[in-house]
Amino acid sequence: MKKSGAFEDIEKVVNTRSLRSGIGKLRNRRFVTRKGPLFVYGNENVKLVKAVRNIPGVEICNVNRLNIL
Repeated sequence: MKKSGAFEDIEKVVNTRSLRSGIGKLRNRRFVTRKGPLFVYGNENVKLVKAVRNIPGVEICNVNRLNIL
């Protein structure tokens, strides 16, 4: 993560977890977190997927599943 330059963004996401205001707390939507970096991989890179999937705020997507929106 440090080599790709995404470590600072991941630290921001982890530190910004806050309690949601309103009635959503009672409906199992208790915490709000920021969105972090998106990792795009080309082939079935299992090591990257397993390494990143448990980090909060980080998303992984395959190149073939991306769209313009």
